[in-house]
Amino acid sequence: MKYKLFGAGLLSVLAPILVASEASFKSIVDDWFNTCLVIVDQSDPEADKDHFRVQLYIQGDTPKEATLWISSSEAVLKTLESVRDYEGSNRATRPVAKPKEDAEQDEGGPAPAPAQDEGGSAPEPTFDTNLEASLGPFNSTYNYTYRVTMKKGAATRVLSDEVKVAAFISFPENETELCRVEEDTVFNKIVGGSDWGRFFFLAGLIVLITAGVAFIRKQE
Repeated sequence: MKYKLFGAGLLSVLAPILVASEASFKSIVDDWFNTCLVIVDQSDPEADKDHFRVQLYIQGDTPKEATLWISSSEAVLKTLESVRDYEGSNRATRPVAKPKEDAEQDEGGPAPAPAQDEGGSAPEPTFDTNLEASLGPFNSTYNYTYRVTMKKGAATRVLSDEVKVAAFISFPENETELCRVEEDTVFNKIVGGSDWGRFFFLAGLIVLITAGVAFIRKQE
């Protein structure tokens, strides 16, 4: 009896998929995978290292411009910089203009001297509650990996939830085509992952549906 009830429940879930035509099912899958989605993967800082990594996984058709924001509940943020991802499979990096001082140095110009205060010593670093970086040109082809540095000792306070730190994405005010922005989970990493990841996910889904149908028929 309990197997029949389970089979009836499983059939009620699978029925919309089973009765859908091939074109309809393809349309559902295409819409699922082509919807613009930005997955924000934010690592935890190590207790003895006051920095953490933020990586963006993007799928679907994106707006041309977007902005990455790093926000904290206290002024502990120091710098936000784009870095290379040496472990990822995506090696496409977006074009980033060189800072003016770096360009002058490459052309043979003098390296800029470090700023000093009136006493002759380097000024104290400033810390913020918000840092931002332009993500343009915004495209799912590129790899977006960033490193956030914080005030000394801030990592321990972040790990204990004394200080909250999170990454956000904003889009231009007049932009009509927006993306969903979500924290990373196992599920949306699969959906927003590589072509091979999607292939194995769909293959597993088909196997699950086939096994469910076979189970229902066996209980009849």
